[in-house]
Amino acid sequence: IVLAHEVGHGIQIGDGDAGIHFHGEHGPHFGEGEEIHDFDEWMELSKWTVISRDRFKPSEVNGFIELDGELLPVGSPVKHKGEEIILLYDPEWNLLMSYDSKADFSNRWYAKTSPWEDFAEAFSEYLFLPKRLIEDAPEKFKHLEEEFKRYENDKEIQDLFRKKTELPKSSSSEHQKRRVI
Repeated sequence: IVLAHEVGHGIQIGDGDAGIHFHGEHGPHFGEGEEIHDFDEWMELSKWTVISRDRFKPSEVNGFIELDGELLPVGSPVKHKGEEIILLYDPEWNLLMSYDSKADFSNRWYAKTSPWEDFAEAFSEYLFLPKRLIEDAPEKFKHLEEEFKRYENDKEIQDLFRKKTELPKSSSSEHQKRRVI
């Protein structure tokens, strides 16, 4: 599983640019990784964002950061600009990232440390623990399946994915139908 995680990094990064860039017309952003894979689409699944250094400063209060003039906790869900996010701060690189607090991740906590670890953890689960990935992060399973098609002929996995992603039937609509009849 660890080797598959590392292979996942190689697949995602490949010969592409995987760094974090602070300059450019769109502000700070993650590198695109391997050209044949759509890493931007992957990052959008959890709304990974790198935050411009001019918007934040480290706080003297441990476990907090000042973002856009507001003191916010790091590592816990927080409302900011209408979105519920989780902030991650790396003091060594003076790097602040965020992701959607409601995003689905693979079963390992390490997946929430960066978009690259998110991909590598999901990739190793996709290969060896697909049922767990479907249960914990069905959209990430779907993304990987669209890329690699490992389970396209596996009825059990496809059925499990369909069951997990089907919308539950509304009992209230059934109730409405009975009232109308």
